[in-house]
Amino acid sequence: MTLGKSTRRKAFALILLAAGLAVASCGLSQPTALPPTTSPPQPTSPPAPTLAPTSSPTATPTPEGLAVPLAPAPTIDGVLAPGEWDNALRARFSDGSTLLVMQDGTYLYLGVRAPVSAVGVVSVCLDRGQEVAVLHSSAALGTAIYEPSGEQWNPTRTFSWECRETDDGPAARRARQSFLEREGWLANNGNTGTPGQIEFQIAMPAGTLRMAVAYVGPLSAYAPTYWPAGMGDDCRAAELVRGDTPTDLRFRPEGWMTVVADPTPIQVERLDFRTSDGITLTGRLFRHTEAGDAAVLLAHMGGRDQRDWEDFARLMASRGLPAFTLDMRCHGESGCDASSDIAHRTDLRAALALLRERGYRRVVCVGASLGAGACARVALVEELAGLVFLGGPDPGVVGGKQYPQDLVNPGMPKLFVVTEYDRYAAVRTATRELYEVSPEPRQLQIYPGTAHGTEMLTAEYGDDFRDLLANFLEEALR
Repeated sequence: MTLGKSTRRKAFALILLAAGLAVASCGLSQPTALPPTTSPPQPTSPPAPTLAPTSSPTATPTPEGLAVPLAPAPTIDGVLAPGEWDNALRARFSDGSTLLVMQDGTYLYLGVRAPVSAVGVVSVCLDRGQEVAVLHSSAALGTAIYEPSGEQWNPTRTFSWECRETDDGPAARRARQSFLEREGWLANNGNTGTPGQIEFQIAMPAGTLRMAVAYVGPLSAYAPTYWPAGMGDDCRAAELVRGDTPTDLRFRPEGWMTVVADPTPIQVERLDFRTSDGITLTGRLFRHTEAGDAAVLLAHMGGRDQRDWEDFARLMASRGLPAFTLDMRCHGESGCDASSDIAHRTDLRAALALLRERGYRRVVCVGASLGAGACARVALVEELAGLVFLGGPDPGVVGGKQYPQDLVNPGMPKLFVVTEYDRYAAVRTATRELYEVSPEPRQLQIYPGTAHGTEMLTAEYGDDFRDLLANFLEEALR
């Protein structure tokens, strides 16, 4: 039977009531679903409570587990703010929506980003050896505990609902701090933050956790979305995810994901270097490990600087690919002389020479706007491992060389990205035309809207755009 929109909404309202959405304070009572309002207060992080050890260990997992990058702690307010989660590992739920995962050495942080209509209630299952803890966020927070009885699992602790406040007052702060210290985890409730976004903070004292995540929303109340995608047990049971504590469940933690804290921080090294015409430029090299001979060169837009690429450079470094950003001449911290198309190509050639001196022989040039044109011009005189052209101008004829006839490496992979209504008409035209004349392998991605160059990183499709870039770079340099 297909339910109409009105019927589905009524059904979900009943589900929220059944999940216990009716509290008057952060005490032990039942919460009421309210529309999202303000962000909740952020407590300070106490030392992580001691939890029962997780089972032995089991994005791309290794035999030891899924390596989770080290990153600064985000604010747990239900707003996946630009810059907060850029170093996070990105995983996909069964419906393709995004799960962000990172850690700060003490806590694991999860960020759920889903369509507004898809998420309202989030449940995290943790394997604690002889018990399973279920961490629930809806209009309030609660923890349930299950223990095995033969092949089935039954609750030894049912949900007690706390922390429904949406204000930033002292009482709310104390309540959230107390909950974090007692329960070993915290999340924003569903009435706070940005619709479709939930953030979790979970104690990680042993450096590993075996876990699974599921959520339901107004249009999916009876069919939870879940991660990892291969999970097939009752952690994804609709009743449990909605906030009930049904009996006789079957958990198979061995089918969940073991996440392992990666203790190595991203290393950032400032490098000053000179171009062939004597200009001193400033760049930064982002590294996680010293393995390999591949790197990514990131060129900024005109009137901007290398900071536009910093978060993405950290992301690539966390995924094992060193990334180099620079301020081209007359931008940022670099020196200035006559700024021209040929001069910016000279800047990128100097950056390439620096990377090769450090052992990076295979380099993909990624450019946005002004930087895109510079990357395309570099490809006419240098051998690149790949080219990413993000809404740039036609490179024209430089020194008698023209794109694509004079490409040094015509067989390199090429990615062209532009928005449908980029505010520069010449950019829209040039990006599509360069794609058309480029030899294979090549790829064209057109996003909706008017964002230009690196503005696409913070657009509504920013996660997909970052994934597109990261996956292309890993494939080009594998």
